[in-house]
Amino acid sequence: MSMKIRHLRMICAAAMTLGVIAACAGKEASQQEVSQPGIKPVPVQTSINEIMVMAVDYAAHWIWDAGESPPKTEEDWFRIRVHATQLVALGSTITLGGTGVADDGWVRSPEWTRDSEELISAARDALKAVDGQDVEALNAAGDRLVASCESCHKTFKPEVPTEGVMHRDVHRETRAND
Repeated sequence: MSMKIRHLRMICAAAMTLGVIAACAGKEASQQEVSQPGIKPVPVQTSINEIMVMAVDYAAHWIWDAGESPPKTEEDWFRIRVHATQLVALGSTITLGGTGVADDGWVRSPEWTRDSEELISAARDALKAVDGQDVEALNAAGDRLVASCESCHKTFKPEVPTEGVMHRDVHRETRAND
């Protein structure tokens, strides 16, 4: 697969993430006073569970996999940047609620906020590691990301799967096809 196509795929993935964020921003706006008449916020259109399985988990694996296979090329570092950026954005998105049965309760919990903020912080640390091309710092950020995920799962999702949304190692499939 050509370098151009790989970059295009990553840009498309980033654009999709930004689309989710834009849609989710509507819910945030609905929780604030809307100062412009005629503006109708767009609520989150999926469950937090689906966002976590289909987006957060996928993006996190690119950081975690760097522990087994450290980035060597500019392309490797770029891919990690794309996915760490997605995690920063998704960490905010999951605080807005969604269509899942438990979503509204989760987002009202101080523990949910704490775990979301830690996910964002770990992802920002991964971005700093990318800037310095520092594998050790990237692995430390990945460890913090694991701890954040485990804390959240212990409190909010001790049983998996839920809502029929199943994890699949698409990140490994994507890498294998490149």
